Amino acid sequence: MTILSFAAVAAALSGGLRLDAARQLEIVAGVFCGSAMWWLLLSYGGGALLLRLGPRGRRGLDFACGLVLLGFAIGLALRMAGRGQ
Repeated sequence: MTILSFAAVAAALSGGLRLDAARQLEIVAGVFCGSAMWWLLLSYGGGALLLRLGPRGRRGLDFACGLVLLGFAIGLALRMAGRGQ
């Protein structure tokens, strides 16, 4: 989302919309703060979830994630085999 936000600002500036330096700084600071807040909440939420799960829940989550990754690997291998590569 951060990259898309900066791309939107760059497109607006190159498309004839002229913003003064203070407004540009507000936009960049807003995108930065929003991105930092998102990652902070995501990290905190993930840590809190792992604490609530406990060791058995973590093993189950690890196993489920491993199955998903294995599924992606098998799908990729089948796709590559179908292309003859």
